[in-house]
Amino acid sequence: MKVSMAMRSPAVTCLPSTTVRHVCKLMQEHRIGCVVVVAPDGSITGIVTDRDLALRALGQGQSADIPVERVMTRNVARVFVGADLDDVEATMSDRHVRRLPVVDSRGNVHGVISLDDVVRSISHRAGDVSDLLVSHAKVGS
Repeated sequence: MKVSMAMRSPAVTCLPSTTVRHVCKLMQEHRIGCVVVVAPDGSITGIVTDRDLALRALGQGQSADIPVERVMTRNVARVFVGADLDDVEATMSDRHVRRLPVVDSRGNVHGVISLDDVVRSISHRAGDVSDLLVSHAKVGS
């Protein structure tokens, strides 16, 4: 299965100067666990997760009014929109991350795929196989 079938799109993004407070509001509004941080030209400069906010910002006594660039993760792993879910799983495992921005060949962000999205896709595929097996068993009876 391709990443484009399982990812969430569009990605929620912000600028590096966006405050931690505003990023928390974005996460709450969109019911998500990460925001992709992009430069004005749209290139990815980082990603901030709910864990980053808890451990690097608020857990360290930082003000919620600091720019997100002070707590974001840099050197972001990413996956291409045409990749297979196997590529996502390998990248997540290698980089020890649960969320990846999905980009095109120019680096433009198209969405985000999470470990939950991968599990959900695998679960749907397993359900489809199970349905197929059941339908074949009924035909063979």
